[in-house]
Amino acid sequence: MFVDDDLDILPLYELVGEIDDTLITVQKGGLSALSFLHDLNYAVDAVVLDLSMPDMDGITLTRQIRQNENLRSKANPIKVFWFTGWPFDENNVNDPIVVGAEENKVIKVYKKPHDPVNIIHEVKAHFD
Repeated sequence: MFVDDDLDILPLYELVGEIDDTLITVQKGGLSALSFLHDLNYAVDAVVLDLSMPDMDGITLTRQIRQNENLRSKANPIKVFWFTGWPFDENNVNDPIVVGAEENKVIKVYKKPHDPVNIIHEVKAHFD
């Protein structure tokens, strides 16, 4: 599932998923994503989300996912990936985004602008 408030990019994720034969759901914003996840009892494999959204930021959404994913097997946690336009230094262990990613068991943080095709391939590689 991809979560972003940028309506221009969401169709691109769906298109790339169709070309790549990957089921991708997109959600406009954190609150709709949280509702969608709740309706599915958190039965998704991966969530790729924007950190900066007006209704619920990505860090809060990730915390909600981690708190509620106990509705599914804890042996198979949801793989979470972030993307952001905020500046951060991925090599600085004290950078707030790096710290937040570590605390929330985020697999990778992508910097904007990002390549949806690359992200989809990288996410899929975690299931091979």
